Amino acid sequence: MLNYTKYYCGICNTRLVQISHHKSHLNTEKHNVKKGLFLLKLKALKNEELIEKYNSNDIDNIIENIQTIIIKNKNLNYSKEDLIDNNLVMTDFDNKTMKELKGYCRDNNIRGFSTKNKTDLIVLIKENNKTKKINIDIEKKIKDGTQDKEIKVNKENLYYNNLSVLEKIFPNHFLEVLKQKYKFDENKEENIFNFINSFRNTIKYQFNIQQNFKDYNLLNKLTSNKNIKVVWGNCLESLKKLPNESIGHIVTSPPYYNARDYSIWENLQAYLDDMTKIIKECYRVLDNHRVFVFNVSDVVDNDKMDKINAFGKRKIPLPAYFIKIFEDCGFRYIDDIIWDKGEVQSSRHKNSNKPYPFFQYSCNCYEHILIFSKHRLEKDIKYPCSDCGSLNVKSNSYTHKGLRSWECRNENCKKSESNRGKRFSLKTITTQNPINQKNNIIPKDIFTSWRRDIHELSPVIKINNKKENKLGHTAPFPIDIPLMSTYYYSYKGDIVLDIFAGSFTTAIAAQQLDRIGVGFELREDLFKNCIIKNLKNNNCKFDEININSI
Repeated sequence: MLNYTKYYCGICNTRLVQISHHKSHLNTEKHNVKKGLFLLKLKALKNEELIEKYNSNDIDNIIENIQTIIIKNKNLNYSKEDLIDNNLVMTDFDNKTMKELKGYCRDNNIRGFSTKNKTDLIVLIKENNKTKKINIDIEKKIKDGTQDKEIKVNKENLYYNNLSVLEKIFPNHFLEVLKQKYKFDENKEENIFNFINSFRNTIKYQFNIQQNFKDYNLLNKLTSNKNIKVVWGNCLESLKKLPNESIGHIVTSPPYYNARDYSIWENLQAYLDDMTKIIKECYRVLDNHRVFVFNVSDVVDNDKMDKINAFGKRKIPLPAYFIKIFEDCGFRYIDDIIWDKGEVQSSRHKNSNKPYPFFQYSCNCYEHILIFSKHRLEKDIKYPCSDCGSLNVKSNSYTHKGLRSWECRNENCKKSESNRGKRFSLKTITTQNPINQKNNIIPKDIFTSWRRDIHELSPVIKINNKKENKLGHTAPFPIDIPLMSTYYYSYKGDIVLDIFAGSFTTAIAAQQLDRIGVGFELREDLFKNCIIKNLKNNNCKFDEININSI
């Protein structure tokens, strides 16, 4: 940074404190040089040869001499444009008084300086000068024909306006990624949304690199079109092939412990251990501040946890176990919606017509729809203001564990009545975005029917009057559940994933709502025919992917 305490105006011999004072000297006949060159006299270095060359008309020669001395003595590398554009030369602001700094702001039309302390004022000036320099360079390149003319250079180009902050966040190659992703839009709301979305995707890309994840083959296949993706293979291995925080929403119902021939475990602990591994991977791939909906019920079986297995079957409270597993994996418990399945068809509660104490037990007529959210704290990561797109923000508070909020410090952004800047978090950036809201309106009948946390819903009737399974799958759940879940917790274009896809009800609901429905299914040998049939019956377009071939 140029140190003005050692540099003097080459005309009036005064120390370079305020640039505007010396501008008028450049027009004097005594110093016949091109207008715009800011001449420097290096008294501290006593370079008489350079002083004599002040009268030269050779502007390039003067600049080269000035640059040579600056580089030699200060290890600085200022370009010709830096020296010519005197308003953008960075001064030694730390040694200036508040009066001088405010005068500089007034002379250079920098807004919002009046209420700042000295530290914040210096930051404001430097950011303003940086932005001006960037835009001038781009404009010059456009005129020279070396820059794409479609790049917009104005106060709304959020990439260039935030570049001084972005350079502190990203190395150059990530800056290029962001620059390519961000597309300027004349519409202010669209422009802010585009920048924030591009910034967020670059943050995720950087995070994946830091976590040594570079394989995007499966994700690229999932997002290649809007078709449902039928992924054949082990769900744990499939999840491991997905990048961190690449999935918009997960909704599923797990294979219940030893409740079907195709879901048998040695004992309850082995089952819970396998489920824990899978849920940990789900936490990794689910996008930050998004939701996992998990439909599960109690089962009646022998947990086989004792050396003596003669104790028989008992009711195993799987929902209670799963809540603990989810929380241990990092999820936050949000809610439990009771799915009331209506009148039971069984007479087991009569217990062979023994109307005596201790012989009576109710039949299970409900299941749990457990709702969990992910809030991973991103340390030292700031996000752009959702109202103006500025990265001039400061940490504000935590609304709950893992969810940090920010306050905008951009003076040109709207303020509250108490003169506070816009307060926001990564979650509110997404949920309060007017474009997201406008394009993702939940129908009135959906949020009306699901207004209670006890929801009456008949089970899927899978056995016809010939006692045949017309669906081909033994454990389908109603499409109402993934429809509600997808409406409530995702946006159009998101990937909605069912890790235990079954009859692909979740994927069908996702496609109906303009999301990308994805399902993992292990037992291609058992369920392929019924899955394909179900997708075709619902007029779904789909692609099949074998996880072992990726």
